[in-house]
Amino acid sequence: MQNLAQQLIFIKGSILDLYTGKLTPQEISSQVLIYLTNQGNSISPKFISWLNAGNNFRNIELSDGSEWTLTIGRFPNRFIHIPPARNLVNTIRVRSGTLKVAILFSALNKDSKNEISLKAINEIRVNYLKLSPVKSINSSGSLRLLVNKLLG
Repeated sequence: MQNLAQQLIFIKGSILDLYTGKLTPQEISSQVLIYLTNQGNSISPKFISWLNAGNNFRNIELSDGSEWTLTIGRFPNRFIHIPPARNLVNTIRVRSGTLKVAILFSALNKDSKNEISLKAINEIRVNYLKLSPVKSINSSGSLRLLVNKLLG
């Protein structure tokens, strides 16, 4: 479990938008490419021009009703960046620490039906993630939702 905790260090940013729908990454990228091809914007210069006309981003809707924000890619040979749109269908906005805790809690409890408790969450935060303990988890609906998705 310590190895998983070390890998979770690479989850950065204070707030993340996570896709919770059924489409696979391959299906998402395929649908985006089909959309861009049908619009005539699948070639880098045309794509960039299209983005520039939309304040450097565009939202598109995929087959499951989810929306994705298209921006210019950050890596060579990958000119499209495709994060899920904020607070829309099949997305959840979550703090990176909450995501890390949900992943570890789910991994530790995959074969049991342990309930989320303040004690369990704080043990994960302190022992695995070197985060401060929290005083309450009652308001953390996103933690419960993530754990249910991961264990579901």
